[in-house]
Amino acid sequence: KVCRAGFRAMGLELWPVNEAIAAPMTTAVRIPKGVVAEKLYERMRHHHRIMLPSGAGETLGKVIHIAHMGPSAQPILAVAAIAALGSTL
Repeated sequence: KVCRAGFRAMGLELWPVNEAIAAPMTTAVRIPKGVVAEKLYERMRHHHRIMLPSGAGETLGKVIHIAHMGPSAQPILAVAAIAALGSTL
């Protein structure tokens, strides 16, 4: 919930919009209109050395995922993802 709150504080929209059906193991952030997904991913990799999944199927190129399970289940990694995405946008 804290990760989602960070993105909302930046004015970004989440997928899904309803918190009641949001998965606890990932946060999906919609890529703002007018932002080219591939350029966003490239800048995050180049400038911040952070690679985030870009969705699949219906969400491909429309969202960025921040995982909250396994090795990535560390609060500092969520903070880094929030900062990197905010800085890149």
